[in-house]
Amino acid sequence: MTDLLPASAYPLLTHQEPRRFATAFAALASTKGGKTDLLKQESYFQTLGELPIDAVEQAAKDLQREASPFLPDAGTWFTRADTIAITNWETSLKAHIPAPREVERIEVKRLRAAQRGFVTELRKYVTKETADAMYKRLLTTEVPTYACQHCCDVGWVNIPSQASEIRRLGYDPHRVARCACFSSNPVLERARAARKRHA
Repeated sequence: MTDLLPASAYPLLTHQEPRRFATAFAALASTKGGKTDLLKQESYFQTLGELPIDAVEQAAKDLQREASPFLPDAGTWFTRADTIAITNWETSLKAHIPAPREVERIEVKRLRAAQRGFVTELRKYVTKETADAMYKRLLTTEVPTYACQHCCDVGWVNIPSQASEIRRLGYDPHRVARCACFSSNPVLERARAARKRHA
């Protein structure tokens, strides 16, 4: 299975951007009452470390605008940032997943190119008539297509690990996530309906 997006499209996590987090924390804390110190900042940093830094910064800005005299607890900030991160991720996925007809067109084009390459190589070893007959037959073959070319209609995609995470853990955790098509993919919808009928 191929990765859903190029590695460069995956967001930077908060634990990779301590300076940006420190700036967001200071901005949020300065708009609220109560005392803060480095220990509290480090605790928040650890709690929010696995979330995208963009979402953490946006959540901090949203919390700054709320009429509360107290610094929100780390769990509140985490929940707000996690919601923003999920929304941003879904938007990013939808921008990269073509419509089903476009997917079919891409797959047909890719298969026909592969068939032409095969016949071109085949011409070196067989007569022209045999190669032409083979090519005509290949053009009539049905092209297997998917409603979603990223997950191939299984509903799950690989999430590439950050190099720093692999170094820290000592292995690649090989995470997967639901594909953006999970709730609307017609193949998956039929499979869910079939399971309900048998249940």
